[in-house]
Amino acid sequence: MVDGKLMIDERATVYFLGTWVPKKLAATAYPQVYRDSTGALLKGDKTYRLHLPADTPARDFWSTIVYSMKTKSMIPNSQNLVGLSSYDKAKMQMNSDGSVDLYFAPNAQPGKESNWIPTGEDFFLIFRLYGPEKAYFDRTWKLPDIEGFPG
Repeated sequence: MVDGKLMIDERATVYFLGTWVPKKLAATAYPQVYRDSTGALLKGDKTYRLHLPADTPARDFWSTIVYSMKTKSMIPNSQNLVGLSSYDKAKMQMNSDGSVDLYFAPNAQPGKESNWIPTGEDFFLIFRLYGPEKAYFDRTWKLPDIEGFPG
């Protein structure tokens, strides 16, 4: 209740927006990342790299978004950028084998700006697979660990 009002319409809208998906998606999967490859919680003042293999099993697309550990919301920043997805591949630096390295840090690595998601405060990631494929469900593919990166 807010000011004696039950907020039914507002709650219904939030529920709808949080659960609606396009008709053609068979399923979605949302692996979450809170810790780096050493087991330490992700820190907003450090630089990390997530290496996504070319065979990431998303029939429709994949996406990753950074969320604040404090607010559990997207982190505002001057770039107005909270995530990247496979739809952004045309503007990202891809590796020769079709994989891509994503960087999470308060500042972009020189030459890696197109693969960078700003942080600046302690954070976690939600990685989304839209139309996850068999390799995800049978666990022959696993989201790689996020690694600390010099910088």
